[in-house]
Parts: sequence; structure tokens; C-alpha cells
Amino acid sequence: MTIPINITHTLSELQKKIAGMTEEEAIDVIRAIKASLVSNNFVLAYDSVDDFPSTSLLAFNKDDKSLYKNMGGVWTRQGGAVLSNNGYQTQYIALTSGTLVEVTHAGNTHDLNATIDGMSDGDALLLSPGEYSITPTSWDTYTNDPIRGKNICIAGDTFNPKDVVVKMLNGPRGYYPIFGGKSGSQSNALSHFSSIRLQRVPNPGYNYASAISGQHNSAQTGYAKNVIFDFNNGAVSWKYTNSGDSKGVHLQDCSFVNYSSWLSNYSGYVLPIVKDCAFDDTYNSSAVFLGTNPASITFDGDYAYTSAGVGHMNNITDSAVVSILAPT
Repeated sequence: MTIPINITHTLSELQKKIAGMTEEEAIDVIRAIKASLVSNNFVLAYDSVDDFPSTSLLAFNKDDKSLYKNMGGVWTRQGGAVLSNNGYQTQYIALTSGTLVEVTHAGNTHDLNATIDGMSDGDALLLSPGEYSITPTSWDTYTNDPIRGKNICIAGDTFNPKDVVVKMLNGPRGYYPIFGGKSGSQSNALSHFSSIRLQRVPNPGYNYASAISGQHNSAQTGYAKNVIFDFNNGAVSWKYTNSGDSKGVHLQDCSFVNYSSWLSNYSGYVLPIVKDCAFDDTYNSSAVFLGTNPASITFDGDYAYTSAGVGHMNNITDSAVVSILAPT
């Protein structure tokens, strides 16, 4: 959908944009404005770069709120590089000395199981836009685990986590946490997720099967930054732990959507840390809440959420402070 911008408003906005450009960029934009006015083809606002018509000279991208100029058929963002990802994975491997594993979506639902099986502790997996799936393995008698008990990072190569969908399918065990620990072990496998829409499918309606953070006589740790947690119309709970956990998970600038109910926590000592997150319904208050965490938020249909201050689009262009130490 295109929306013509009011010319007075546009000029005011362009003044702000031009003020942040280099002299060369500013001259290019002024020349393009002049040519646009002559051809009656002034700046239009589009939902994404993909919608820009080849005949336009200038266009405003509502997705990253930036001005683009048509330079010989190539759209170039003025005033800086095109937004790609938030660098979370780069900071992660700088701390771990791990390897960056990049996957380009190959169509349909791209299976990530073999890729994750081949990764080592400290590696980061960077995903291009598209839909992926992970089938958790049986880590022990009780627990499904999507990352095979490894210390790895999974990140989307885009600022908007709606662009990279990772479906976490059901595994052979009924114990089904997103951050899951091995029974009787203090291995503290540290999971990192950033800039993805993580969808748990299916999601049984039991607190031990629906926990975000779950351990069976062990300690599981992890971080999530700018993630959409999608529960596929199933139940969800913060944690399920039989005993003895001394570590936790830290969830920051995330959104929680599509849950049928929020179940009570089961046992355990260390609650998840939840900071500046957003929820599309009411939720259980048994977590450690920091910042602003509003309930009953109405998200856009495609989760292009832009409400300031909370949720998966909060601080989207800021690099997260990445840690490989377990949150306590």
C-alpha cells in the first residue's frame, strides 16, 4: 500500500533527514527532489523496499523509517547503511571465539537439525529471512532440547524478528521447555536467541510441557533479545523445575503472543528475568519484572510492532549487551 505524503510535512521531514547526511548525499537528494517535482513524482511512503516502483526517484520506507534514492535502478538508503541485523551474533562469538554459521533460506520450511548437530559450543547461527524448523532431541529420559545441550546462539539476519520464523516442533519427550536442562546435570547449557520469531509447535496444556524455562533436577540458562515468542494458541508457563536450580534466563525486549492461557510455575528457586517485554493477553506475574511490561497489547497482523518502549521492536537498532555468564 502506498500513501502520498503531505508535501509540507515531507519537506519538514526531509530537512531532518538531510541534516544527518553527508554533503554528497544531501546534494543527491536535493537533485532528486527537483527532478521529482518536474515529473510530478514526489516522495511516496511504502511499507517496504520491495514495494518501491522502478519509476520513482525517491521513496520513504515505513519499515525502517528511512529515505531511499533510486540510483540507476538500485535503491540506496540515504544517511547510513541499510539496516540488516543488530550484531548480537557478532558480539556473541567475540566472547566465545566461536564460529559464525550462516544459513540462507532454501524455500519451504528449512530444516535446521543437521546444522545444529554440526555446531560446537560458542558457535552462532545466523538465519536469513524465511521459515525454519527445529525438532528437539531427547536429551535424557525426561527432556526435549532444541539446541542439543550446546552453548550456541541463534539469530535472525534482520532488525525485525517477524522476518525469521523458527518453528520448534515437538520431540520424543513430554517435557518441553524452550530453555531446557538435562536431568541431574549442572552443565548450565547457555542458549541465546535474538531477532527471531520462535514458534513452539505443538504446545500441550500442562505446565511441565509448556514452560519457557525448565529443568529436571538441573540448571538451564539463557538469554533472549528482541524475540517474538509465539505459542501457537497453546498454554505457557514461566518455569517448571523439580529442584535445585541456581541459574535462570533473561528475556529482554521480547513479545509473547498466541497463548491460550498462562499456567502457574512449578517449584524451582530462580525465576526468569523479564525486562521491557510486551504481551498480547494477561500473564502470570511470577517472574522478576524490570522496566515496562504491558499486557493486552494489540500487535499488527504481521507483528511489525512499532509501539515505543516495549516489546520486540524496542531498542531494535541498539546492539544488546551480550553476556555468556549465566543470569542469576
